[in-house]
Amino acid sequence: MNTYILLLAALALAYLFSRSFMLSIIQLSDKYRLYDKANLIKLHKEQVSSLGGVAIFSVFWLLAFVFVKNDFLPHFFTGSLVLFLIGLRDDLLGLHAYFRLAVQIVVACLLIYWGMTFPQFTAFGLTIPSWAATAITAVFVLGVINAWNFIDGSNGLAAGLSLVSTASFGFYFLLGGDTELALLTCLLAGAMAGFATFNFGNKARAFMGDNGSTFTGLVLAFLVISFIQEGKHLPVSNATLVQLCLAPLFVPVADMARVVLVRLARGRSPFKGDRTHIHHLMMARGFSPVSIALILMALQALVIVFAVAMPVEIFLTALTLLTAGFYLFLLRKKVVAMGQHQLKPVKTKEESLSKVAP
Repeated sequence: MNTYILLLAALALAYLFSRSFMLSIIQLSDKYRLYDKANLIKLHKEQVSSLGGVAIFSVFWLLAFVFVKNDFLPHFFTGSLVLFLIGLRDDLLGLHAYFRLAVQIVVACLLIYWGMTFPQFTAFGLTIPSWAATAITAVFVLGVINAWNFIDGSNGLAAGLSLVSTASFGFYFLLGGDTELALLTCLLAGAMAGFATFNFGNKARAFMGDNGSTFTGLVLAFLVISFIQEGKHLPVSNATLVQLCLAPLFVPVADMARVVLVRLARGRSPFKGDRTHIHHLMMARGFSPVSIALILMALQALVIVFAVAMPVEIFLTALTLLTAGFYLFLLRKKVVAMGQHQLKPVKTKEESLSKVAP
C-alpha cells in the first residue's frame, strides 16, 4: 500500500473512532456524573467530563497494534497503561501528590530499562556520555509528561498544541523514511482531533483529564527520543537534531519552566496550583479560550518553522526575542477579567507536578 494512503487511512480511522467513542464517554459521564471538579484555579464552572483521555488512549493503542509492528511497542504500551490508569484514578477519586510523581518516575525508569533512552552524542560542543544521557532521558520524560498536563488548562489548548507537535514529528519521520513512527504520529493526531471536536470552543463538552494529558506527554517524549535515536543517520548536526526535536514542545515546556521558577523564587511550593500559567494570564487580559488556543498554536508553529529554517545560533536568538516580545505584549495589555487578586495561590489539595495546572 502507498505510504501516504496508509498514513491518511490511519489518521482518518483514529479520528472517526475517537469521535464516536467520545460520544459514548460523554453519555456515560452524564449518567454517572463523572465530572471534572471545578475549583478556584480552574477556568470552568460547568460540569464537564474529564475522561477524554480514555478515548485518546484506547483508540491510539487499538490502531497502533493493527498498523504498527515494532518490538518496543508492548513495552511502551505497558508503561503508558500504568501512567494512564494512575491519571484516571486521580481524575475520578484523587491521589496523593507524591504517589503520582513516584509512579511517573517508575514508568520513566522502566521505559529507559527497556531501551527508550537518548544515545550518547556530542552537541553544542559537549559530549554527553551514556550515563548522563540516561539521566537526561529520565528528567526529559518527566518534564514532558508534566508540561503537557500544565498546559491543559484552557479549552482546546493541549489538544491544539498536540496536533501541531504531531504534525511536525510526522513530517520529520516521513522525510526520514520511518513509516512506523510516522504512523504513530498520525494515530495520536487522529485520536486527538476526534477528542478536540468536543473540547475546542468557549464551552467544552469534555476535557482530556490527567489520564489524557500525561499519556499524550509520554507519547511525545517517546517520539522525541525515537527521532534522536534515528537521527544519527540523518545528514544534519546533532545540535540541529536537538533543535528540531525541542521546537514542537516549546510552548508547554517553556510555560512549565517559567511557572516553576516563579513559584520557587517567591518561596512557594511548585506543588501548589495558581493562576500564573500562560493561559491564565491571557484569559485575564480578555482573550477567549478559542483565541488562546489559536494564538499559542500559531506561536508553536512559528517556533517549528524557525527551527527548520534557521541555523542554531540564529534560532536561539530569534526564539529569545519572540518569547520576550510575546510576554511583553501580554504584560502591556490591561487586565480585564479574573483580576490580579486571583493570581495569588489558592488553597487546594496538594498537587504534584502533574497537577499544577489544570
